[in-house]
Amino acid sequence: MSLARLVSAVTSLCALAVVLPAGAGHAAQAEPVELRIGTYNVISRATLETFEAAVSRVKPHVDVLGLQEIGMNEKNWWLLDDPAWGYYRPPALQQNPVIWDRGRFEFVSGDGALLSEADLVEPLSGAYDEPKSANWATIVRLRDLATGELVTFVNVHLVAYAISAGRFIPERPRTARLYRQQLRTLVGVVGLERQTSSAVYVLGDFNAGYEEDLRTHRRALPVRQFGAIGFRSMWERSRVLPRRFGTHDNDSLIDQVWSPARPLTTRIMRGVRGSDHRPAIGTYAVG
Repeated sequence: MSLARLVSAVTSLCALAVVLPAGAGHAAQAEPVELRIGTYNVISRATLETFEAAVSRVKPHVDVLGLQEIGMNEKNWWLLDDPAWGYYRPPALQQNPVIWDRGRFEFVSGDGALLSEADLVEPLSGAYDEPKSANWATIVRLRDLATGELVTFVNVHLVAYAISAGRFIPERPRTARLYRQQLRTLVGVVGLERQTSSAVYVLGDFNAGYEEDLRTHRRALPVRQFGAIGFRSMWERSRVLPRRFGTHDNDSLIDQVWSPARPLTTRIMRGVRGSDHRPAIGTYAVG
């Protein structure tokens, strides 16, 4: 090749290099995908009208929502009547369904996990023991249309009046025993789901205040039980911690989401009324 032709070829290559866009040859960095998970105990005595108004306010702010203490079947029928939202609850339990935005998730399968059989516990008032029905966790496996991953959501409502100020109540040993059984079984269920799902989120009303649990650090309470399998509360290092309000009227953070990841943001929807609880929402980075 003559010197003139060589110079011409090099000049042409340099010109091509100039017009290449910055970052060419490197894969474009994908935008982070966010997942908004909510939990809300709507209290069984709420009227259908109150229930509809409260849940309608929460839906636009979540992709998945676990509900507890639904009560009447009319509330479940109302949830089923929205074609934009999926719905699942195990046949044995009408109380704690999971709903999801169909534009974000595709239903794969669902189950109920028995956490404890029906039992009798100490009465809150009066002379007779209080019956407790069998306690079930709602398990829903969904395909995330944004990431293609299989994600499991476990919705629970653990027995109340077993714990106060981060400790089991000494005068209620049977209730405490029932709580321990439910939580221990739940952690086992989560372990099984992790074998097949890309991610597992456990949400609901745990009837154990996060801040009190963190302070006492008791072995049989959620912080240590979930911590043993690498799960953390949505409230860990949350901006709501210094504030004097919680998800319940007693200002405790008893409603929460547990997962291995810390959420990007946490929120309590204080303006939603109609229950002694407030909706809690954690936003997570996924994919």
